[in-house]
Amino acid sequence: MRTFIALPVVSPEIKKGLETLVNQLVREKIKWVDPDHLHITLQFIGDTPEPIVNNIIAALDRLHFSRFAIQFTGLGYFKRGKFPKVLFVKTAPSKALQTLYTTVKGLIDPLTELPEDNREYVPHLTLGRIKYVKDLDNFYRTVDELSSVFDTSLSIERVIFYQSILTSQGPIYKPLLIKEIK
Repeated sequence: MRTFIALPVVSPEIKKGLETLVNQLVREKIKWVDPDHLHITLQFIGDTPEPIVNNIIAALDRLHFSRFAIQFTGLGYFKRGKFPKVLFVKTAPSKALQTLYTTVKGLIDPLTELPEDNREYVPHLTLGRIKYVKDLDNFYRTVDELSSVFDTSLSIERVIFYQSILTSQGPIYKPLLIKEIK
């Protein structure tokens, strides 16, 4: 089963901003994230055998962490070459978020056979995966104009271990463990 660990993002401001973006960029080939599936990924695991799933659930169930807030700081995009490929909401540097990431990674790494990833963790909230942009000027202008709509904070209250079921209509995220943080 395909799995990942994430922080759910439930924010009326982010949802409303996403709706505005979708409407303003309706002509572009962007696969938008379902507003009910918004999350910040802590660890993408991928194909996970059932015994490992059970071990991950047990490890995450032992996670003890205090609630904290993160600050979203506008829009950004990852590029491939000169074209944007992923549109996301940026997060301000957060010691608490980085510590949670490191803690979860420390719990999970010994249980999985994930290849070592030396890339820096860049927390972000993916809004859409860009297939093709017809009007780059309009895309960049829209992102600049709407960026401040996404300046908001969010209290992090749970970590969720998800199964991701891929369908032709988009992924279905099934929680395997919801860990409340206090």
